[in-house]
Amino acid sequence: MNVLKPRPWLTSRLLDGAVEERIERALSFQEGDRVPICDIVDNRPAYEHFAPNESNNLAAAVKVYHGLGIDTVRELTNPLRLEQADDELIGRR
Repeated sequence: MNVLKPRPWLTSRLLDGAVEERIERALSFQEGDRVPICDIVDNRPAYEHFAPNESNNLAAAVKVYHGLGIDTVRELTNPLRLEQADDELIGRR
C-alpha cells in the first residue's frame, strides 16, 4: 500500500515541523505525540486574530490552523477573502 507523503516543497515552508511529523506518522500508521486534529474553520474573528492583513489565502489558513492547534483540514476557507470577493462582485469596494 502506498502512503501519501507530504510535499516538502510546500509543507516545509508553511507547516510547523511537529505538525508535519504528526501527520506523516499518522499516515504511516505510527504512533505520534498525539492524534492529528482535523477540522474546518470558517470564522471571521479567528482569521482577524491569527492572520490580520495576510493577503495569501494559504498562508492565512496555516496561521489560523496553527494558532488553534489544528493539524489538517479537508478544505480551506477564508471568510475575510470571501467577504472581499463578495464586495467586489457587488461593487462595494
